[in-house]
Amino acid sequence: RKHRQLRRPDKQILDMLEITLNNNDFTFNGDWFLQICGTAMGKTYAPGLADLYLEEFDDCARNGFRIKPLLFFRFLDDIFFVWTGTEADLKDFENYLNSLIDGVKITLNFSTDKVDFLDTTIYKLPSLEADVLQTRVFFKFSVTHQLFDKHSLHPKHTSKCVLKSQLLRFK
Repeated sequence: RKHRQLRRPDKQILDMLEITLNNNDFTFNGDWFLQICGTAMGKTYAPGLADLYLEEFDDCARNGFRIKPLLFFRFLDDIFFVWTGTEADLKDFENYLNSLIDGVKITLNFSTDKVDFLDTTIYKLPSLEADVLQTRVFFKFSVTHQLFDKHSLHPKHTSKCVLKSQLLRFK
């Protein structure tokens, strides 16, 4: 018995992506806008698209510079890596990263004692034997802990997820 091989509709998927990427119009405060670069936040495929778009960037960041980061992780537009070179080398690495994709600007915030990544602060706890890494929840300086105003322009369904997402964050 022959198995019929299922084929992905690649052309149709690419056609649909082209339509949604090139025709992303929206209203804000009563005015119409057409987004001409990138994709809208909130589209279900936006995180996957960002990962595909930045795949070559990630490879160059890991392997293309004269010094390779000891660890390198990226989640959407946040990057975490461990650097073994000097501060001058780090500045050169930042310039290198900014040369990879026109329109993508990397700003490195670094410290020898602690670093903020996503919702986490990773910090060194000195001990007699060796430094130990610890974590705690990180809040940006602009955080007011007000989650949504009832007159917010967020879609109504997002307010239903606030409590669960905050509990997961602290877990």
